[in-house]
Amino acid sequence: MSATGQGRLERTRSERLRLAASLAIGAIAVLFAALNLDYVRVNWVVTTTDTPLIVVIAVCLLVGAGIGWVLARRRAR
Repeated sequence: MSATGQGRLERTRSERLRLAASLAIGAIAVLFAALNLDYVRVNWVVTTTDTPLIVVIAVCLLVGAGIGWVLARRRAR
């Protein structure tokens, strides 16, 4: 990244592409989740409930994002 005269950092082409791809994948995931509103029976380890599929998808996305964030931070060290 190179510094500009205003103290901001410019993103490289690969960083901009990575950001665009992440946003596109995120938008598709949100759309996919929003279109799946049916209730499903889910075993949450401690209990089993009928839960909207959107909640199951959102929980999986959050868990996956959290794992990815932790692994990225470990790799950066």
